[in-house]
Amino acid sequence: MRQKLLRETTRHDGMKIVSRRLIGMNTVRVAAVARVGSAYDPDDLHGLFHAFEHMGFQGTERRSADDIDSYTEEYLGNYNAYTDLLWTNFYGEAAYPCFNELCDLVFDCYLHSTFPEDRLAKEKGTICGEIRIAQDNDYQNAHAALITLLWEKNPLRTSGVGTIIEHIQSITQELLFETRSKWYIPSNTVVVGTGKINHDLLVTKVNKAFPPDYRTIEHPRWDLEFPDEFAPKECAVKKPDRNGAIIMTGCKIGIPSEREFFMAWILLQMLGSGANSLLWQEMRMKREAYAVWANIEGFERLGYAFTFGTEIDPEQQDEAKELLYAIPCEFELSVPHFMRTKQGLIRNLSTHLETPQAWEHTILYQIVDREKDLSTFHDYAKKRKKILESISFEEIIAFRKKILARDWMALVMLTP
Repeated sequence: MRQKLLRETTRHDGMKIVSRRLIGMNTVRVAAVARVGSAYDPDDLHGLFHAFEHMGFQGTERRSADDIDSYTEEYLGNYNAYTDLLWTNFYGEAAYPCFNELCDLVFDCYLHSTFPEDRLAKEKGTICGEIRIAQDNDYQNAHAALITLLWEKNPLRTSGVGTIIEHIQSITQELLFETRSKWYIPSNTVVVGTGKINHDLLVTKVNKAFPPDYRTIEHPRWDLEFPDEFAPKECAVKKPDRNGAIIMTGCKIGIPSEREFFMAWILLQMLGSGANSLLWQEMRMKREAYAVWANIEGFERLGYAFTFGTEIDPEQQDEAKELLYAIPCEFELSVPHFMRTKQGLIRNLSTHLETPQAWEHTILYQIVDREKDLSTFHDYAKKRKKILESISFEEIIAFRKKILARDWMALVMLTP
């Protein structure tokens, strides 16, 4: 990757402006991101930063909510906001000729939202509706039960159905102003531009919108709860109206090194992700499961876990339970399977970072979660390819033995 395509400016007050130009694109994406998310929710206010994000486009000092809707309809192709565990992102996309209008709206909503009380009341209803939908989703409930078994206090346990309706109802306009004053300061802000982006012009727009402010804030550090004295844990959830059984297993893996993370990536593909995985072959093809899935989830500041799951006929749930333990930990891996998986991942490296959104997300993980500078992006694809090519089958077997064992797994069954 040529350095000139990826640029970073750090202001004297600590604010970062990062851009990644994508050749051949005619659209631009701009995101104003606060380094604070749902992991920072107070114990008695789960959902605070989710509510804050919902209010971002509900009116500013210059625009009503209707004005914002009219403005975006005229100038923007897309705009929204979302709350992650470690950051809150306000973004928009537009054709490049509307770059000025795009920055104007995103920065205005990030900095100057007025959190109108009538709109706050309506958004509380919307958020509570989202919570109820999540609570009615059996997959999310099974996942929430699993991560609650894995972590006791770490904020990752709230990444399932974590927001509480009563807490949302107690959020006030005054609290939202206090939240912005504390967290939405330049040293805690990253602006990311991707697509057809002019870095110097982006810096000019940021400097005009964000006055210098030299305040800083201390970020919490969380207990990774790894390694711990983990005993096998199981949870059964009864859903009488269901026709299928959902079974999920998971295991914390701590913080892998960079090389280990690529090993985990290979191992995930072999064990549970894709049509050539053991989970797919054993559960989907041989036992006609409705669905199978596997993930690596987490953050470097919070920890990671492997999770595996299937939905299957309840008459097969006991056999499926045993397989959800055995496949990740004990089923034999082969060299040909390893080689096919590794080569497939190497071939697909170039497709991972082809969109503005993918680059934005990768940059945020690097800066906000890993707390690294962008020097690690130099020759990014080549470095990733080189690491993958150098990983051996023997390393995969040793790494699997290190992180996956039946005694370290938690299991959730959601059954009729």
